[in-house]
Amino acid sequence: MPRFSKPAVEDESGELIMPGAMDVVPGVNPGDPPIIERRSTFEWDNNDRALINVDELSVALSDDEEHQSEIGPSEQEESKPMTADNGSDNQETPADVEQGFNQQLPPPQRQTSGESQPSQSTEIPVVPINAPVVVASEQTGNRSSSLASEVFVCAKAPTVRATWIRAIIISSLVLVGMGMIILTQRRDKKDPELVAVVGTPATDSESFAPPTSELAYRSDLGLQPAVAKVVDGTNKLQPNWSSPYYQALYWILYEDPLQLTLEDDDEAAVQQRFLMSAFYFATSTAIRARRDLQGHDSSDVRQRPVRRSFWKHCGAPSMTVAQSSQSDMNATLNDNTPAQPCTHQELIQESPKKFRGQRSWRWLSATHECDWAGVECNEDDRVTSIVLADYGLNGRLIEELGFLESLETLSLPYNDNLVGEVPARLVGQVQVLELHHNQHDSLSLMDQGSQDSWLSNSPLQVLRMAGNKLSGSIFEELGQLSDLRVLSLEENSLTGTLPPVQWPRLNVLRLNQNRLSGSIPSSILSASPSLQILDLSRNAEMTGRIPSEIGTASPAMEYLRLAHCQFEGTLPIELYDLAQLVGIDLQGNNLQGTMATEIGQLIHLAELNLQNNHFEGNLPTQLGNLNKISDFRINGNDFEGDIPVEFCDLGIQDLPLAYSAKVVADCSQEDEDPVSSAYNPLHCPEGCCSTCCEKSTEKCTLNPFSILGIRSGGNTP
Repeated sequence: MPRFSKPAVEDESGELIMPGAMDVVPGVNPGDPPIIERRSTFEWDNNDRALINVDELSVALSDDEEHQSEIGPSEQEESKPMTADNGSDNQETPADVEQGFNQQLPPPQRQTSGESQPSQSTEIPVVPINAPVVVASEQTGNRSSSLASEVFVCAKAPTVRATWIRAIIISSLVLVGMGMIILTQRRDKKDPELVAVVGTPATDSESFAPPTSELAYRSDLGLQPAVAKVVDGTNKLQPNWSSPYYQALYWILYEDPLQLTLEDDDEAAVQQRFLMSAFYFATSTAIRARRDLQGHDSSDVRQRPVRRSFWKHCGAPSMTVAQSSQSDMNATLNDNTPAQPCTHQELIQESPKKFRGQRSWRWLSATHECDWAGVECNEDDRVTSIVLADYGLNGRLIEELGFLESLETLSLPYNDNLVGEVPARLVGQVQVLELHHNQHDSLSLMDQGSQDSWLSNSPLQVLRMAGNKLSGSIFEELGQLSDLRVLSLEENSLTGTLPPVQWPRLNVLRLNQNRLSGSIPSSILSASPSLQILDLSRNAEMTGRIPSEIGTASPAMEYLRLAHCQFEGTLPIELYDLAQLVGIDLQGNNLQGTMATEIGQLIHLAELNLQNNHFEGNLPTQLGNLNKISDFRINGNDFEGDIPVEFCDLGIQDLPLAYSAKVVADCSQEDEDPVSSAYNPLHCPEGCCSTCCEKSTEKCTLNPFSILGIRSGGNTP
């Protein structure tokens, strides 16, 4: 394919033509008409159209998506169609050579058979004329109708073409980079949260360098040695943006709107604010980013981290001291900017979850830490409580929270991205530790590097870690918690047997839905006279008999839940001495025997679930004393006879019992033949049972008339 520095143009009819593509030469003999011949430097089709390879054209797309010229010489000289006057100009100019265009050479001498060649000394006038053009390309096909009128056929040597290709690639990369920078800046402006930085360690040039020169003096105030006293290990304060301790120190030095000093504030106040900010940085996800900041001195341009939080509520405000100039510094320190107030979501009910909104202040804001969301303090402004339920916290707890000497309650439930070990220092410091429904996998009960346990002198009273990933056996160590009142470790993967530990003040023991085995130690019951709730349900490998000590040693028992285990034998008669019992759930075991008449002593009983055991015999009339019953399930047993009418008359006013209580029994009478396997020997009087089941098939059917309070005849009382 030829390479020319002349443009293809459109004629009056709109056809694309190439000026100078054909030659007009004199006839062979004097007087012969001129001959129009194709230039040999072109390739031609059968219709006398010059073929141009579009891959060898330098073509750019304009905003209107038309193909236009991009070669350099056209910007300085206006390209003109080749005419008879200028088409034969074969002189090379310095400008053409500099721009890399091959000049048009005289047409090669032709040799035809049987004809002599003109003399070398004879000049033959050459008159180039236009020729129609067709664009040929394997990738693009025929595009002659869409090319613009300023397509240039470029003369590119291989090295020149490579230079142009490299220039285009470099320009494209620069444009892509600029676009990414612009998008990042726009995203930063839209993000209102400013919080923790994680990522690469800070360089030596960054270290503790202040973001502005006005704050440089703070590095000499002695704040770093003060906070180092409440950090285990000096390496934690080394410059490293992935460390919450370093982030907190940097914040205390340069970004804290209150700008504490040891002259105006005592050391404990500085340490407390540092620990609170370190906790915040440790439990917030962040994106590593940077931004240039400029102080009063135009030459003082420094870089500092830009931080973004993923807390659900009350994350850090969007403005810090380093972002504001000295002229508006006082406004930042003295006023609560619009970015600082927030709504603290207080959990008031867990199942289902309900929250109550309270006006509060963002963490890391221009207020005292005692005013931050979920934080409470005593009269000395020392933090006593941190309660942040379902706040989207993530990461790991820092053990240095144990240095908050007045901290009594740490409640962080339903933060399902809190992971890792629960530090021993926290277990040994607080009175209430609520971390249920998170992702903690272990509970540290020993001080690192020491054989001394934190538990012997621990004031811990409430430990709630249900719904985590705890495993193994930890009860031997927990037995040292002499003040423990609530132990809730359900829905984990704890294994082993219950050791004979003693918790004299224990009120609640919930270990259901684990993998425990063995029997119930009588010592746990006898040593816990205040035990009110015992739940060991869904530990499929727990076996043995229910200890008789349950009735004498735990007189305050209100709920006994031992469902879906492998307990066997009869119910101890002492069980009926628990006059405060409100709920008994023994379903899915291997218990047997009859229902004792002493059950009438449980006058506060509202729930009795004995289904799917091996109880038998008639039901005692003393069931009529259970005037608070609301859930009574005895299906899946071998009871027989009639359900006592005294029990069925416990309905509200004249309404049947099924109207006000859930009563489920094997009372289906689909087959009244005693020999039939579908025969149920237990009979439920009209209006007494809300659901009747067939024992052989375990199929249960609701009794809508009883539930609606309708007796036979369709009349309601």
